[in-house]
Amino acid sequence: MEKLCRRCNKTYEGNVQFCAECGGALVEADAPVYIQQPVASSPLAQNIEKMSMWKIIIYSCITFGIYGLIWGNKFTKVVHTLVGRKTTPDYLVVCVYSMITFGIYGLIFWCKLINSLNEAKDIRNMSGERISAVTNLLLMWIPFVNLYAFNKVISAFNEIVDYDLETH
Repeated sequence: MEKLCRRCNKTYEGNVQFCAECGGALVEADAPVYIQQPVASSPLAQNIEKMSMWKIIIYSCITFGIYGLIWGNKFTKVVHTLVGRKTTPDYLVVCVYSMITFGIYGLIFWCKLINSLNEAKDIRNMSGERISAVTNLLLMWIPFVNLYAFNKVISAFNEIVDYDLETH
C-alpha cells in the first residue's frame, strides 16, 4: 500500500506512519483531499466609513428628512454586516411600522440595533463599555437629550470601524 505525505508530496511503501523528510503524517495515496477553507473570525468593517452625527442631522434638515431615511437604511445594513447576520428588519419597513404604532416599533427597533452593536463588539472581544439599550431608549424620549443617546450609538459604531481598521 502506497502512502503519501501531504506536506512535501513524498511517497512511501509499507507501514510507515510519518514522513522521514518533514515529519508530516502519511495518508493513503488514493485518500480524498479535503481542503479546509479559511473561516473569518468576525465580519469586518473594511469598506465602511465612520459616521458623524452632526453631518446626519444637518443633511437631514437640508433635505427635509430624506437623507435621514437613506442614512437609516444604510446604517441598518452596515450594522447587519458588522454582526454577520440580519438582526432587524430593513429601516424603511421600520418607518412604516413606526407610523402605524405611533413610534413604539421604532424604539424597539433602536433597542435591537443597539444590541446588535454590542454583539458586534462582543464578536471582536473589544473592551470598553456597552450601550444599555433600555437607558438609551429612555433618553430618546427626552428632547435634546436624545442627541446624547444618538451620539452614543454613532460613537459605538465608529469604535467598531476603528477597531476593524486597526486590527486588519
